[in-house]
Amino acid sequence: MAEDQSLPRSGIGRSKYWIIVPNSVTAAAVFCAFYSVVESLKGFQCLTLNHVDASAQHFDLAALSILWGFLFDNLDGRLARMVKVTSEFGKEFDSLADALTFGMAPMVLVYGWCYGSSVPMQNLLLICTFVFVLCGAVRLARFNVQSHKPPDKNARSQPITHFFVGMPIPIAAFLIASIVHFSPVPLSMRPGHIQLLGHSIPVTAAFVLMLVLLLALALLMVSTVPYYSFKGFGGNKLGIWGSALVPGTIVLVILSGSPPTVLAMGVFLALMGPLFLFGTLLRPGKTNMRSELVLPAGGTTGTPSSPGSPNLQS
Repeated sequence: MAEDQSLPRSGIGRSKYWIIVPNSVTAAAVFCAFYSVVESLKGFQCLTLNHVDASAQHFDLAALSILWGFLFDNLDGRLARMVKVTSEFGKEFDSLADALTFGMAPMVLVYGWCYGSSVPMQNLLLICTFVFVLCGAVRLARFNVQSHKPPDKNARSQPITHFFVGMPIPIAAFLIASIVHFSPVPLSMRPGHIQLLGHSIPVTAAFVLMLVLLLALALLMVSTVPYYSFKGFGGNKLGIWGSALVPGTIVLVILSGSPPTVLAMGVFLALMGPLFLFGTLLRPGKTNMRSELVLPAGGTTGTPSSPGSPNLQS
């Protein structure tokens, strides 16, 4: 019988070809970051020329680009697990992509959208946006370091599964982008007051609220507040269709053409951690707050995750 000369069917043989799939999706997320920055710069240029409508359109496109990057960020890990590829390169590539798509790009957008004529306000805005980027980078670095630590076999109690330590940076970026998408007109181009939840508030107050939100999100990213992970949600019971539930929901929300719906999703994701923490404080002793770390999408290191352990991008 002639020797079989076909390509090897092992994971190593397949990874040479299939590894392109999740890494291509990660590259798409990087493109979203680049396109968002370009549109933010265009929006800022129109802002300086007092072209209100054009500026709002560019800022809206920049926000939408970040929202689509959130989708690609959810897809790359699912595809990596679907085709069963392992790659340290994919893990590091994904982490750098997160820093660009959900760290730098949203803050360029916010800086242009909130930019005003007051120099002290501009300085505060610069500081707050930098703190957000810094905490996001620290969040990613902490995650990468902890993901390489072996499990403690001598631990007296087992950690909760399906949770991450601190707010994942994509969630923080999603909330920021959803706010701009909901109201893309730059703050400096608005009249003296804006409508917020049925109430009229000064533009300066809205500016301060945005700064407070940036700092709050930055602190949540480096905190130990547990956040639920959705990356394997429904995958084990429903197969490929179950794995498509979360990305499909994101697509439907973005394509709905309803900025309030997108904003509601962003608020829900951001509050998910604090609400869970509040719930555990009301029931002390029933839940161990130590969270299980799951490797980032697109970069599994060869150690299979436990069944049903979903993974949201760090």
